[in-house]
Amino acid sequence: MILGLKDGMYFEVNEVGARIWQMIQEPRTVTSVIAALLDEYDVTSEQCEADVLSIAGEMIRRGLAEIGNGQDP
Repeated sequence: MILGLKDGMYFEVNEVGARIWQMIQEPRTVTSVIAALLDEYDVTSEQCEADVLSIAGEMIRRGLAEIGNGQDP
């Protein structure tokens, strides 16, 4: 579970969602998150990309993540 500090609401995530949350604590591109997950989980690149974009979109919508300049630091 992730607590949204802006609205005080909880966002429930599964193991992969928690891993994404862990990885984005430092600025990262979506591509680098997908690449890392592909190394860690047995999933197709298409499914991984769809899942990451879905979870990231929900995190952004809830104010838990932000879109940056598209480059890793």
